[in-house]
Amino acid sequence: MLRELGVEAENLRSVIVHHESMPEACFMQLHVNVDGTDHVLTHRGAARRVESAALPHNALFQIGHTGVVSAKLSSAESISGVW
Repeated sequence: MLRELGVEAENLRSVIVHHESMPEACFMQLHVNVDGTDHVLTHRGAARRVESAALPHNALFQIGHTGVVSAKLSSAESISGVW
């Protein structure tokens, strides 16, 4: 839907995040850049503006329109039973 509204593919990233209070769980955030402003959409509701496109400290990896953009494998390896 965002693509149909004119958001370019390179401005969209899916970020898989380790849930800090539930060690066995992960969730996905959608990071969107619109007109130079970064926003994060999560399962918790409305989009929130963020100060930078930097990944959250508990991010495991991010996927962009070209595939996996970056990964923090040391974090993923520490979560036994998830992978």
